[in-house]
Amino acid sequence: EIGSGLVGSEMCIRDSPEDIHDLYPDFTTDDVKLTNRFILLRLYYEKTGDKEKEKQLMLDYKKNKELYNDDAHLPIRQIITKRLAALEKE
Repeated sequence: EIGSGLVGSEMCIRDSPEDIHDLYPDFTTDDVKLTNRFILLRLYYEKTGDKEKEKQLMLDYKKNKELYNDDAHLPIRQIITKRLAALEKE
């Protein structure tokens, strides 16, 4: 569950996007919170099969050039590039 600090494949599927939005609102300016929000929402959308929301989330994240182009976020860029390519093939 989100409250327990579990992430990735351990994230509980019953946690909803509303829970994620409550913990990490999209209007925050904190890079760590924005990145955590992105990771949790992307995993949620992938696990629930909502490809349209997952794709839109990744495209929105790419629009934040300062965050997206930061060298510290290279793993996120790699995930986005790989996943968008996979979604385009489907």
